[in-house]
Amino acid sequence: MLCQAIIIVLYGIFVRFDETSLTANPEKVQLQVTKVYPFFQDVHVMIYVGFGFLMCFIKTHCWTSIGYNFIIAAFSFQLAILWLSFFHQVRHGHHLTDVFINLESLIAADFCAAAVLITFGAILGRVSI
Repeated sequence: MLCQAIIIVLYGIFVRFDETSLTANPEKVQLQVTKVYPFFQDVHVMIYVGFGFLMCFIKTHCWTSIGYNFIIAAFSFQLAILWLSFFHQVRHGHHLTDVFINLESLIAADFCAAAVLITFGAILGRVSI
């Protein structure tokens, strides 16, 4: 509960929507609408629905694993957006500034959540034997 409150405060202070990428170049907006956004939708559905029902094969953890999948995916998705931006700023020598959310950062956060969920599935499969 405390971790979620900290994330909410960090999002309120640092996170902003990247409006400049949508208003600067109409061709880029059209590319994102036709190519990038459907890719984001597919990956997002794979993370939340695909991994959740992939964990259902374990008899004793059927519906519990789906609930834990949603919780872990949402938590790791939020943390990945913050961490990826902060580490990128630190690595390139910038001061910590606002975190801008765009489709590329959302897709990267989905892949980070996938890595966490794969690890969760491996641990759940090993512990339940």
